[in-house]
Amino acid sequence: MSDALTDIARDERRNQLLNEYSVKAKKFSVEPCRENLEEAIVAARAVDSVIGGYWGGKTEIFCGIKKVLNELKSKHGDRWEEFLGEISFIPIFRI
Repeated sequence: MSDALTDIARDERRNQLLNEYSVKAKKFSVEPCRENLEEAIVAARAVDSVIGGYWGGKTEIFCGIKKVLNELKSKHGDRWEEFLGEISFIPIFRI
């Protein structure tokens, strides 16, 4: 069990990593190449590595990441809307 300040710091770190992940996902969709794909995958793993939190908890963004990124690559508006909805339901965004 951890104290509230530690948990809040974890939420802040997760939020920061989620922002980085969304930037990397966008970068891959604009310029789909192996390097950008790997950067997005690493960013997703980083988000999932944050344990606990005050408002949130462990995420599972990495599950199915290649499929999601390949769908975003098509630049279809509905898929982007779904993607943004998925990451916005991670509790830290509802503070």
